[in-house]
Amino acid sequence: MTVTTTAALALKKATSSIPIVALGPADPVKSGLVASLARPGGNLTGASPNQAEIAGKWAQLLREVVPDARSVAYLTDRGNPGEMLVFRELESRARPLGIQVHALDGVTMENVDKAFAAIVANRMDALIVATTASLLGQREQIVAGAARVRVPAIYARNEYPEAGGLLSYGTDIEMLWLRAADYVNRILQGASPAELPFEMAATFKLVLNMKTARTLGFNIPQSIRIRADETIE
Repeated sequence: MTVTTTAALALKKATSSIPIVALGPADPVKSGLVASLARPGGNLTGASPNQAEIAGKWAQLLREVVPDARSVAYLTDRGNPGEMLVFRELESRARPLGIQVHALDGVTMENVDKAFAAIVANRMDALIVATTASLLGQREQIVAGAARVRVPAIYARNEYPEAGGLLSYGTDIEMLWLRAADYVNRILQGASPAELPFEMAATFKLVLNMKTARTLGFNIPQSIRIRADETIE
């Protein structure tokens, strides 16, 4: 059992016989983890948060929250090939909206500080924070940084608005863990990873922190408020 594209690729390289359940790869086919989603064909299967597919939704939400946004930071793990696939998808979805996206690294506290310095120096209009678990340890620092420089931020995981971030839109991670646990059980009962479809998430949540919106003076459109699955007051 593993999390992130980087770890899954390393394990696949290390063994072709031990079954692997990978949770979190952004695009398992383009990353080279499996031959196809329907029939992975090797010793690895799992579940993906389907980030690349929802990257366009982040861009649309950004346009609603910050209508005049032109330059946006994407805080991610630049060393993770799956996360960079998501970045390229986000770039392509944001370009028709007149938004330029810049990938910044946030896997260490020092890198987070550098990222916010770049946001200020380059006068970026907003921030999108990736789903990768590599950033979760810095979530309080990231949320505090966004508040300090007063930049609207959209997060891919609900842990961020729970820590005081503005809003998140992403996969219901708990559902992914349940699917991964089911796959582990089925493999232990004799199922082959090669024949267990690599599942792509289909359940997503929009979480809005209105307390943060009011504190920072951000105007959240009614269209977003009524779509929120959870509102933190």
